[in-house]
Amino acid sequence: MHLSLINLSDALSLLEFERQNKDWFDQFIPPREAEFYSLNGVKQHIRELLLDYHSQEMLPMLIKDSRQIVGRINVSEIEHGKRSALLGYRVGQEHINQGVAKWAVSKMIEQLSDMGITQIVAHASPDNPASCRVLEKNGFVSTELIENFACVNGEAIHCYKYVLDILEK
Repeated sequence: MHLSLINLSDALSLLEFERQNKDWFDQFIPPREAEFYSLNGVKQHIRELLLDYHSQEMLPMLIKDSRQIVGRINVSEIEHGKRSALLGYRVGQEHINQGVAKWAVSKMIEQLSDMGITQIVAHASPDNPASCRVLEKNGFVSTELIENFACVNGEAIHCYKYVLDILEK
């Protein structure tokens, strides 16, 4: 497995990944707009992510095995002055319970530490205990429960706020 910066050349395989996992992801996170699920929609999404990447506000990565995209891991809200960032990830249903998320989060922590980031925040729903475990196994600590964090399938969901403080190198 490896992490790679998202690129326009990934558009078709990303569209396939997102379509295959739409129902799975929609159980845990707010659904995307219908326009996203087209080649042009995905290309526009990638362009927007790369704009944020080039302004050093985001690190949009794909998790790939030798054949395909198996997940995504993004770092957003990068604040170099505060040395903090927000982490989010998703793994395709076919690849859950195989250590993919744990591995990707670990690799991203290393990369962010190398960039001088000393605090990473992530959110996970109590209804997604596997995601909570991934964060905890990577050293994140739950600091609070945020009620009504997002709306999924018409229902408000709560999320734990997880924080990882990284020792400076």
